[in-house]
Amino acid sequence: MKRIGEHVGRFRLVKHLGAGGMGDVFEAHDERLDRTVAIKAIRPESLSAEVRGRLVREAQLLSSLDHENICRIYELIEEGDEAFLVLEMIRGRDLRQVLEEELPFRQKLELAERVAVALAVAHSRQIIHRDLKLENVMMRADGVVKVLDFGVARSLSARAAGRPRPSTPTTGQPGRRNSSLTRLGQTIGTVLSMSPEQARGETVTASTDLYSLGLLLQELFTGRAPYPEDLEEDVLWLRAKDGDTLPIEGVDGELTALLEDLKSLRPSDRPSAAETVRRLRRIRDRGRRRLRFAAAAAMVTAALFGAVKYTVDLRAERNLAVAAQMEAERRGEEAEAVVDFLVQLFDASDPSKARGHDPKASELLARGDELLDVSLAEQPLVRARLLETVARVRRLLGDVERSEALYLAALDLRNAHQEPGHIDIGRVESALGDLLRYGGRHAASKELLESSLAKLEDLGTEADVERIVVLNRLGVVALETGQFAKAVEFFDRVIESRTRAEGPRDSLVIAARNNAAVAHVQQGNLERAAAEHRQVLEARRQSLGADHPEVATSLNNLAVVSYLQGDLDASEESLLEALAIWRQSFGDEHPEVATAISNLGDLALQRGQLETAAERYGEALAMWRGIFGPDHPDLAYAWLGLGRVSRERGDLERAAENLGEALRLRESAFGAEHPETIEVRQDLGALSTGGEAASASR
Repeated sequence: MKRIGEHVGRFRLVKHLGAGGMGDVFEAHDERLDRTVAIKAIRPESLSAEVRGRLVREAQLLSSLDHENICRIYELIEEGDEAFLVLEMIRGRDLRQVLEEELPFRQKLELAERVAVALAVAHSRQIIHRDLKLENVMMRADGVVKVLDFGVARSLSARAAGRPRPSTPTTGQPGRRNSSLTRLGQTIGTVLSMSPEQARGETVTASTDLYSLGLLLQELFTGRAPYPEDLEEDVLWLRAKDGDTLPIEGVDGELTALLEDLKSLRPSDRPSAAETVRRLRRIRDRGRRRLRFAAAAAMVTAALFGAVKYTVDLRAERNLAVAAQMEAERRGEEAEAVVDFLVQLFDASDPSKARGHDPKASELLARGDELLDVSLAEQPLVRARLLETVARVRRLLGDVERSEALYLAALDLRNAHQEPGHIDIGRVESALGDLLRYGGRHAASKELLESSLAKLEDLGTEADVERIVVLNRLGVVALETGQFAKAVEFFDRVIESRTRAEGPRDSLVIAARNNAAVAHVQQGNLERAAAEHRQVLEARRQSLGADHPEVATSLNNLAVVSYLQGDLDASEESLLEALAIWRQSFGDEHPEVATAISNLGDLALQRGQLETAAERYGEALAMWRGIFGPDHPDLAYAWLGLGRVSRERGDLERAAENLGEALRLRESAFGAEHPETIEVRQDLGALSTGGEAASASR
């Protein structure tokens, strides 16, 4: 474009970005302040004396909107018969583009709140937008939301003085749908986002923006436009004038009520922007003070002689030696070597030798480590099998570092003594990949699991069970990295394949249904998730017994859904039962125990019990740190909770420290764009901008 390189005042035009209703938009360089800005060149034919005067007044007023969620207007430059608006340069995507990918429900709530805050701040200064739509809201790469194009707004104070008058929207050619209808100097917007009074050409008020917000949020939360597709333009106009939109479906009940109120036909019946902020925060706080899900990553274990339920009660381990003896009769020399190892391992639990001391699991495992260092050097595959068994038990007790070392040693042995595509190598890669996920290393986990899956798929039906386990584990990786639709695909494959082979009560089917229910919650489908979790809980109780750790997993997850549905008493009851089972199974120092304690902290915070919340977050933090070290992403749950407690107490400096630690952990584990990272960044941003938004909402 020939204007590139020209100057507008101290601004050099660098790049043509596009054309809008007012004129062309350029990227420009501020040569005095050395910054990048956007410049809107307003078409001369649009600048009558009346429009020019109003533009100056509005630019002065709009320049006062110095808020994080509003695109700033720096200045207005007039040169000859032209005018140029100098704006903050926003790099990112508009919400229309953002919604092309799947967003978790809580991130949608955050987006909705920030847009409502922007309106609340603007309305408090007597400024209305008049063209709020998905395309006029942008999200920067760092997750900050910006509302654009307040430049088409007129101040409420100007309207109160009788200027200017409303005008009739221009639709373009009859019968042709043209939803982009903004014209400078007209009471216009985009027909798909107009209020009924705006579509009729009547006086526009702040309530007009709230109706447009309701339409925007309906599409944000349902994924569908508020009007049917392919309507003829004259029909669309009639429906807009009547407020005849599609019903709101598939959305949480409290949120549905808010959207319906925003779309009230009478402007006086709509909530203000400030009230909308309060209601969105109430819905958000029901879900943002997150209880943590427990995902069942693997329910079938390729154990040495079958699946073994491991608890600190040593009866199961002693029975394992008996099972080993029975297996020895069938498997000969290899099993004899295993039995010798197990007999030595559990010899310490013989009452005649223990002298009344019932050794703890940690003591037996220490003894097992000693034996593995000196045993079975001539039988590497037997040694590998035992390494895997002890690694699995170490993982169950929360000893991730030792478990990883044992799995790696087993994998080295198998790679050295078996064919590259052997099923046992695939099994160990799968187990190690899941351990890495458990330790927060999702990229490495995904790589190992995909390697395992490739090997197992090449083996055909021989490896059906192992392949299903890997699919389930890949689903959990997708779930924990925010790829919820992909996660459901993996879980559905598991459910379909395993139900066909083993029936609906199979443990892997139950595990996949549990995990799919977790994904449904992240997508905002609470009723479906609650029904799934109840069915999974009942199935586990019947098949595993009431005190099995997987029953606790279901109780914890049902507690999360109850919490999100606002039933705090039911949530607490389920959490306390889950905590008791986990403590009975694993002892007092285990990641799942920390999960339940942290979730109880969320409940206390929701109830305003700050001291109790701080104690529980602190306990969970100490437990996770002792198990995983200081850099595991699970610690972010506790740091985030402690940050919110400090914020509620008014200690913003301590809140910033705690939230900063949560942000560090999540950015390191998940990257800057993950929803959980954005959640923490928004909490940090609220420490500085929350005061202004709060004053606007009062």
